[in-house]
Amino acid sequence: MKRLPLAMFVLLTGAAAASATPYNTPFIDGHVTTESYDWDADELAVDDPVDDCRYDWDTDIDDVYVTWDSQGLYIGFSTDGGPGPYGNNLVVFVDTDAQEGITGTTDFADYVPCPWHISFSTMGVDMIVHGSDTGAWTSIPFVVMNCENPANPTPILAFLSFWNPAWRHEEIGISWDGIYELGTGIVPPGTSIRVVAAVTGGPGAGAYDAAPSTSTGIETDPEVLWDAYTDLDVYFEVVVDGNQDGFPDSQISPVAMSTWGSIKALFRP
Repeated sequence: MKRLPLAMFVLLTGAAAASATPYNTPFIDGHVTTESYDWDADELAVDDPVDDCRYDWDTDIDDVYVTWDSQGLYIGFSTDGGPGPYGNNLVVFVDTDAQEGITGTTDFADYVPCPWHISFSTMGVDMIVHGSDTGAWTSIPFVVMNCENPANPTPILAFLSFWNPAWRHEEIGISWDGIYELGTGIVPPGTSIRVVAAVTGGPGAGAYDAAPSTSTGIETDPEVLWDAYTDLDVYFEVVVDGNQDGFPDSQISPVAMSTWGSIKALFRP
């Protein structure tokens, strides 16, 4: 399998802002802001309540941002509190080919290295961003995995990630070639992506916070057993390649594209 070296992705993302015409290239430093050099306000994908974690002492996801440029996909989120004794895993589940229907993993009970009682009824997960620690998140080794086969996930190496424990923010950039292995800046025609962020525990745990929140609110209920299955059935979707030319659309708001994509979906046969 072709993997873009991390050093090469650093060079490409640095060059993108100067030579390409991306929508936006946020500065990956572990601090999510809406300053001119960072995220744009309309890239706020999910504004999650900051007090809806199942256990008060655990991490609570606040805001999730999503954008892209010609070189890669960017996800950033802010959190509050934690990590605690239960919610000590910060995870982003990504459906990288939502335009194809449910094609990825829908149950993570067999996920290696950390099986969870987490399922998906409205999307299939192809890629996972996973960071965990038993203490303070000071130097978490975040990993990015292709998880179409959860029992045998494979690493995606072409990414940049930074967790800032002072701000409790996480930012990550993943190259398109790392995700799709089609070459630099190429995506499958018509690409749509769905994203769910979650806080969970160790092996056998369910989810204790989700952004977007689930339709049932099971992850927020302290009466629910720690290992009860959690169906993360609500997601945020962005249409990356609306004109279906095999390249990420430029100068398009992820929020606007998501809204338009939702409208178009009503008229699909």
